[in-house]
Amino acid sequence: METNEELLAEIEGMNLPEQMKETFRRVINTVESELTEDQWRDYELDLDKYQRTISEFRTARQEGREEGLEEGRAEGRAEGRAEQQKAIAKAMKEKGLALAVIADCTQLSVEEVEDL
Repeated sequence: METNEELLAEIEGMNLPEQMKETFRRVINTVESELTEDQWRDYELDLDKYQRTISEFRTARQEGREEGLEEGRAEGRAEGRAEQQKAIAKAMKEKGLALAVIADCTQLSVEEVEDL
């Protein structure tokens, strides 16, 4: 279970409207034994809203991380393939193969092969 301080710190770090943050602060800081029946009902509604929002926020943050990692991996693979193609093209060029043949085999342009 998270402490009130941890929950409050998490709320402050969220990109939420100030009014919603204030509702969440109130929910976290409410002392349950001091509530009237109407206050108790409002508290439970606010608490439910808080729990749903926190859950959605955490899920969205996790999905964003996973998406970012996948994009990074894809970019890394593409960069790795490009570097490998250039290394192969450079070796072929050093062996004296025709630039058009190197370009065709490595899927680089003739200009890219010339620049190696």
